[in-house]
Amino acid sequence: MANNGTNLKEIICHNLNQALSMDKNIRENAEQQLNMLETNEDYGLHLMEITLSENLDFSIRHLASVLLNRYIAKHWCDTADKFEPPEVPDPVKQLIRDYLLKSLAIAIADEDNMPTTIRKLLSSFAHSISNIAQYDWPQHWPQLFPMLNQYLISGSQSAIYSSLKVFKEIAHEITDTQIPDVAPVLLPQLLNIFTSRKFAIRTSTNAIKIFGIISETIMVMNELDKNAIKNHLAEFIPRFTEYSIEILMTPETSDTVDIGMKKEVIFILTKLLRYCRKYMKTYLPKILGLIWQHLTTSAQIYVKFKVNSADGDFNDSLSESVDSDGETIGFESLIYTIIDFVNSTFEFAKYRVLIKPVLSDLLYYLLCYVQMTDEQIEKWQSNLDQLIEEDDIDTSAFSLRIAAQDLIMNLARDMTTLNDKHCKKDDELFKIAFLQAIQRHFSEASELEKTQKARQISPQTWWKIIESCLYVMGILSSTIIYTIKSGKNTANEYKSILDNVLLNLNMTESFMAGRSLWTASRFSQIMNDQSLDNFLRITSTLLNTVEAPILRVYALRATYYFFENVQMNQRVSVIKPHLPQFLQGLISIGMNCNSDTLYLILQIIDLLLELDSEFTATVSSSICSISLSSFLRFPDDAIIFDVVLSILDRLFSTDQCFSEIQKRLLPIIVAILHSNPNDPNVSELISNHKIPPQNMAILQPQALDMLTKMINHSNGLNDFMIQKAYPSMINCINKAFKDSSAIFQSGTECLSAFLKKGSDFIARYVDPTTNQNGIILALNICINLLNPHTSDSAASYVGRVIVILIMKSNQIIGHENIQHLLRSTLVRLNTSKELPIMQSLILVFAHLLYTDLSTILVFLNSLPAPDGTKSALEFVMDKWLGIQRYFHVSCDDEFDCDSSQTARTRSQTANQNKNVKKRFVPCTLKILKLLINEMVHIREYKAEQNANDEEYDDDDSDDEIDDEDDQYEDLDSSMKIATAKQGQQMIDLTDLLLTDDGHIEDQDDDEILSEEIGNLDLENVLQTFLSEFRHLPMARDFIVHLTPTESDLLGQL
Repeated sequence: MANNGTNLKEIICHNLNQALSMDKNIRENAEQQLNMLETNEDYGLHLMEITLSENLDFSIRHLASVLLNRYIAKHWCDTADKFEPPEVPDPVKQLIRDYLLKSLAIAIADEDNMPTTIRKLLSSFAHSISNIAQYDWPQHWPQLFPMLNQYLISGSQSAIYSSLKVFKEIAHEITDTQIPDVAPVLLPQLLNIFTSRKFAIRTSTNAIKIFGIISETIMVMNELDKNAIKNHLAEFIPRFTEYSIEILMTPETSDTVDIGMKKEVIFILTKLLRYCRKYMKTYLPKILGLIWQHLTTSAQIYVKFKVNSADGDFNDSLSESVDSDGETIGFESLIYTIIDFVNSTFEFAKYRVLIKPVLSDLLYYLLCYVQMTDEQIEKWQSNLDQLIEEDDIDTSAFSLRIAAQDLIMNLARDMTTLNDKHCKKDDELFKIAFLQAIQRHFSEASELEKTQKARQISPQTWWKIIESCLYVMGILSSTIIYTIKSGKNTANEYKSILDNVLLNLNMTESFMAGRSLWTASRFSQIMNDQSLDNFLRITSTLLNTVEAPILRVYALRATYYFFENVQMNQRVSVIKPHLPQFLQGLISIGMNCNSDTLYLILQIIDLLLELDSEFTATVSSSICSISLSSFLRFPDDAIIFDVVLSILDRLFSTDQCFSEIQKRLLPIIVAILHSNPNDPNVSELISNHKIPPQNMAILQPQALDMLTKMINHSNGLNDFMIQKAYPSMINCINKAFKDSSAIFQSGTECLSAFLKKGSDFIARYVDPTTNQNGIILALNICINLLNPHTSDSAASYVGRVIVILIMKSNQIIGHENIQHLLRSTLVRLNTSKELPIMQSLILVFAHLLYTDLSTILVFLNSLPAPDGTKSALEFVMDKWLGIQRYFHVSCDDEFDCDSSQTARTRSQTANQNKNVKKRFVPCTLKILKLLINEMVHIREYKAEQNANDEEYDDDDSDDEIDDEDDQYEDLDSSMKIATAKQGQQMIDLTDLLLTDDGHIEDQDDDEILSEEIGNLDLENVLQTFLSEFRHLPMARDFIVHLTPTESDLLGQL
């Protein structure tokens, strides 16, 4: 056996050596051999031995350690995502675990200068241990934590380095149940390493990073266990904080401190500030002073070396580096952390008083970080699409410029007033401070401009200062406009700045000129007509100026805000003469750009269509072309398609252009639905837009959505719609795969639109293949969707089609088909698991109860439920009342209703193994409670809206007050079933039209809202019904079973 083991080890070594060959064939053959050897149970052990063999070349040892990690990922645990059989046997697992732990303490001749090769090996061992730990620790590897902790106090640099590596990787896996055992032992050891000067900077930084991870876990625990911080973290906070202050006082050029360590310290201090305020209050003034010092000195360095790329000695300690985890450590990462700290400080009213005296200076330095860097300018000049993406106020991109901008926005949001309703007492403070900051910057820019022009310095940088100020002024335009309009103390100063800068456009610097134009658009609502006309002329011209790409991008952004403000302030007459030139520029840019730019262009076109219906009618063909082109270029982009659909919706709603757009789009939509490569329209689409024929199916859901919009806006169904579009839609749905939820959902919506708009015409259509009329074809689709084998997602909207079919075409369908349809609905309701389809199917019976109560009651009462335990009527009411609360989440007393109308509270459900007695809740009582709770919901919503209108900012309020939600009590007893026929009729349909967030499912679907019940004032109806019910003789029998909250509301009516 030993000989076999030796032979296997030699084979592995040989193949490892071959895997490093420059010859591709030799290398690939060796890799195949190594993959085959993985199935041997001793493979992992031999890799471990090879890794530890000092007589072998490092490259072979390192490759063996990498393969060991891969082997563990694939074969260690059968529940792992990447698992492949066979699983490592338990005895071998134990040996590998022991080897790995021992390997962390490799003896090194010079502990103070650990070779890079050893460092790589130790990192690989640590990674293997952390991979195993996620499966085996602590249950199957209890000795891991004590051994790692022993290494931490051993004094060996290699043992400490490698154990910290392991802790760093498994720290996030430490749970709240392990914290009581881990924290008291590990945290003091980590602090010992952190506060000791004898360890390398990265080692100390790793120690404090682990301290931060475990501390954060304890802070999260504190949300449920209010003593978690006190018991597990509080005793270590003073020692950490005091030494952190020393770190912040030490320059980055020191041998014991670098930017990475300072960044980690500030990051943890930020967390402590947020979650451990009472332990930090004595240290905060000192910490703030040091943070302020770093913020101000860093701003000067940033402007000199990053913004303007000045020649000179850039301190190496400020250069960026990447640590072993791939994280970038450098000057900018430190500033990010500082900005986050300031942001956290301002979140709490008690700490704001420390910042308010220096608010003007803070804004001044933040504006320094908003300045464009030379690197950003080069990037944006070479990639205009990236400029559009990153220069958006709501961008998802991230940079120091954006971080500083966000902090300024947060300060403004918390301190400034936007209208007379919500006055904030720090409004004047912020606006004066911001004004002082930008005036200071403008003054410096003016002096720098004079100096640079006099010395003929190139490139000039003075304009970057003004650009940053204009950028932030544009972002804060709402509050500045309010200040100017209300004539506040700073109104004249702000107005003077805007007049001086915006009315004297400097076109020599593209970014500066573009920013001025963008800022002008943000303030366009307070411009006079002459100024507005001038800016609109400049903007529309620049949109068509290919030679100035940067200005063209800014003109595009400015156009959006000009259009938005013109529309809001009803100044369409000023913009009308410029609309043709605007549209020409938009289309020329939109025909060749990426998705982000195209999305912005489509948004602008969508706004443009609202401005002038006459102009829309004259350019509808061009707008239709770019919309269709956008949809076909990016068929998978749901965001772009939403805007395209909105544009088409506006075109369809414009009478003058509906007919033309319909004639143009219908053949294309039909071609997409057919996806027939021989169709000329399909061939044209494929050739013009380079769409692979097999991808045509991707376009079908969107084509169905466009067809739905078109039908909803039409006055009726024409012959082409009936003879071509309708059968194409039916064919598309029938041919869709069972998992094509998007086609089924869009298809059922489209089918609903067809039936709603012209069921009589649909009935006259006869399919030449099946000889069935259009209504029967629709019925067959409903039956197919009700098949339990169709997914819940695919059948989400089938209930709406069933309702329209029965309401519009019951005579055509016939009595037997209706009964078959309703039986299928019951069966599907029984098997459905997802709320949308259950709500949709319950809607069917809700409509029938409302429109023909007696007939549906008789029908349901005569049928057995799908499970055969009760009548279908009981089954439907059970389902309805059991999930009704989820339709719009109106109350907090959530019950779990079983098939016998049993109600159990959540606490009872959680303790179901206890001796809890089930209580039966009669249907009528449940209905009454739901009605009352709906009334409670309406009143709470109104009270909340009123409170929002009356709220004002109070900086001295206690931030730690927790809101408590009212909880409803459970039922105490049961009662006999009684009829409440009126209550049954008054409940539901309005609720059933609502989705989880309380909005109408599809605002285009007005077939329900157009009915009497769709226009009900629900609050008034409920109040009338409940008031009348309270005075009925039977009310007494109900009221005794209501909760105090419910009884109180009933008594108030």
